[in-house]
Amino acid sequence: NNSGQEKFFPFESSYIVAQPTATVSATAMNVFYKGVDNPINLSVPGVPIDQVRATINGGNQIVSQGGGDYIVKLRKESPREGSVTVQAELNGEWTTMSGSKFRVLRLPAPKARVKNITTGGQMRKSELVYSNLILEYEKGFPLDIPKPKLKSFNMVYAGSQMKQKPSCTSQRLDSYSEWLNSLSPGGTVYIEDILIEDKAGDLLELPPLKIKILR
Repeated sequence: NNSGQEKFFPFESSYIVAQPTATVSATAMNVFYKGVDNPINLSVPGVPIDQVRATINGGNQIVSQGGGDYIVKLRKESPREGSVTVQAELNGEWTTMSGSKFRVLRLPAPKARVKNITTGGQMRKSELVYSNLILEYEKGFPLDIPKPKLKSFNMVYAGSQMKQKPSCTSQRLDSYSEWLNSLSPGGTVYIEDILIEDKAGDLLELPPLKIKILR
């Protein structure tokens, strides 16, 4: 002061160096898929993770896994665009930060095969009887997709005579061994009307398979 004495006035204050912004990043891709867990990570620079929360539009779910990791679960009726809104607790109040938008897509259709036959091929009848109808998604897809559920398929034989085995529901072809063993070599078995249900609850029809029976 004017007398040359030092006086101290203790105080506390807080501030943020930069304008806070929210970051949301999909750990797999920039889209959300129906029927599977979509992992994302979000944060607000300068704000502790326990002071950050998120919501998503369309009646969908976003579930915290801790550490800024979240799982997004989409309804079958979800809109085509997902919007994640992030809030941060600043000075005791929840403030909406910038969010991110993601495209919402259906799962890709799986493929059906018997052994290595994905469209057409040939095999011995004895080999066909003890094969399985395999349903699988394309390898390398970035998310874990549960196996699709087989609803039904039909088998049609075209040879010396026409035969049909409708409404098959087992992927094990030995379940139909009596019918398959009744077929004559040289004809063709068509596995068609392959109807599956994916994890999102959508019914899909897969392309047919054409298998010529060798002698």
